[in-house]
Amino acid sequence: MIALYFLLKTTNLIINAIDHQTEVIDAICEKFSNSKNLLFPKIESSERKNWVRKNIAIIFDDHENSIEMNSSPEHISDDLEDENVPLANILTAQGKKIGDYELTRFLKSENETEIHVALQISINRKVSLTLLKRHLTQSTTSIENFRETVRAKAKVSHPNIAAVYEGHEDDGYLFYTSELMNGQSLENAIDYGIKFNQGQIISLLKVIADTQIYLKSNQIPHTPLQASDIYINSDGTTRIANTATKNHRNIQYDKLNIKYLIKSTKHLVEKNIDPKISSFLNSLLNSTDTLTWERFAEKISSYENQISNTIENSSVEPEKKTVHFFLALGSFVLIITTLGILLNVDRDKSEIFTNTNQDLMIRIDGGEFIYQNGEIKILPTFWIDKYETTISEYKTFLDAIKLDDIGKYKHPEQPVEKISHKPKYWDQYFKAAKLGGTFSGHHISLNSPVIYVDWWDAYAYARWKGRRLPTEEEWEKSGRGKTGNLYTWGNDSPKDSKKSINNNFTKWIDVHLIHRDLTKDGIAGLMSNVSEWTITLEEDPEIIGNSVPVIRGGNFKSSKQDPNQLLDRKAVENRSFKSELIGFRTLTDIKPRFKFDISK
Repeated sequence: MIALYFLLKTTNLIINAIDHQTEVIDAICEKFSNSKNLLFPKIESSERKNWVRKNIAIIFDDHENSIEMNSSPEHISDDLEDENVPLANILTAQGKKIGDYELTRFLKSENETEIHVALQISINRKVSLTLLKRHLTQSTTSIENFRETVRAKAKVSHPNIAAVYEGHEDDGYLFYTSELMNGQSLENAIDYGIKFNQGQIISLLKVIADTQIYLKSNQIPHTPLQASDIYINSDGTTRIANTATKNHRNIQYDKLNIKYLIKSTKHLVEKNIDPKISSFLNSLLNSTDTLTWERFAEKISSYENQISNTIENSSVEPEKKTVHFFLALGSFVLIITTLGILLNVDRDKSEIFTNTNQDLMIRIDGGEFIYQNGEIKILPTFWIDKYETTISEYKTFLDAIKLDDIGKYKHPEQPVEKISHKPKYWDQYFKAAKLGGTFSGHHISLNSPVIYVDWWDAYAYARWKGRRLPTEEEWEKSGRGKTGNLYTWGNDSPKDSKKSINNNFTKWIDVHLIHRDLTKDGIAGLMSNVSEWTITLEEDPEIIGNSVPVIRGGNFKSSKQDPNQLLDRKAVENRSFKSELIGFRTLTDIKPRFKFDISK
């Protein structure tokens, strides 16, 4: 009997696959693309609602791409995936060391497993460790399913597919270890707006097709390939996650999976630079042919030969073309140099750093962490800006709200006399930043952090972005990690740290030029540049019933030898306070989507 549970948001239906009616299930999944196969436990009918409510986080994990941005960014909601805190994120857990492995970082949660980065102690090797969730280790069915899946993955032997090392059963824990994937996942590359050239796209597609043909020809059951399963390393090589499973999949999934991956890959193409590859991918999407992996590989090979012939034909008389090219290049450089002198514009290299590059967020995994002087607290997963909000980003906000209803972004308690979100001295320092000049005697650029913003301004900007300001607990966990580091980079003192210090700026450092003050997760500027607004308010020590805002972090006036910059809590007199020492960054409780939605 197949039980169907209808959901209102991201999933069309949940299918109880307990009877393994593969053909029926495949037909339903093909009809309803946003469907989910789940193995329901044998429970009483009266308990089914509670089971669905408790396990609905599984659905949201797999469909984060289609969740809409939180409409109430000031609300801090618990992330359901963190109800059962992963083992690696529990500071007090005795079982963080399992056999020869020490769990170091939680990666993600799946239906029945949680995946961690672990250190294999005996040979000092980092691995990916996939652990059967603790509450399922009492289920005979779950244990056998897990064992069968491990056996299926162990059969895979392909140079581009992540290797599975070994399965383990140790002291009640069931897990297997595999190669730790490095590089950038295709999913993240799309999120961050990274672009590839034509050759890189072709190489990527060839590896994808080759791995899937291998699995198919060796009759290894596997799940459809997702963008999160594909990793691109810094040297250009591609690695594919091991998607082998114990259940056979319907071949009809091939066409749907190929088209999904083509659609995903399209987001990596810079259309103006490589129109041909973009046209090729569109032709594949619109093709009426029955796309199999073999046919897909043939089309890629045919296109590769076609562009190779075009390159050869275009290389006639290379000596003459080379001479003409360098003559043209020399003339172009001369013109640009002359214009630069005439306009007397000091264009710093930092201006190449655009809004797209800045709008990066770092995931901070949920779980326990050490707060202040030893208190252990728990937070859900969240994403926080890698960089402080810059002048150029804030200018975009000011331009946007000119054409919008400014009232929908303001805080309900914002004073009636505050009618603008333009910072103090904005006209002066924006003009200086645009020209790469000086403000108040110090160099400033569009990539310097925005300053002289009050709490109301920061709140409105965050709400406009579909985000919110961080609480001081979230801010501190982002800076100190879960173990309560003294400095953003760890516990080594500044003079012992190998991190370089940028001396080109005397006050506001361009956010992307901060090289010393970086957390292990890559968050920049929490101990330097400017202090930051949080959403946290505390009672005014002088006026009963009044609240004052809390700011966190060091700034350009902070002592470089002071380890307490990550611990210090500062409160200012009111939320209308403005200073050259205070800026902000934003946070979101759900996975951020910057430019693309591959589900469309």
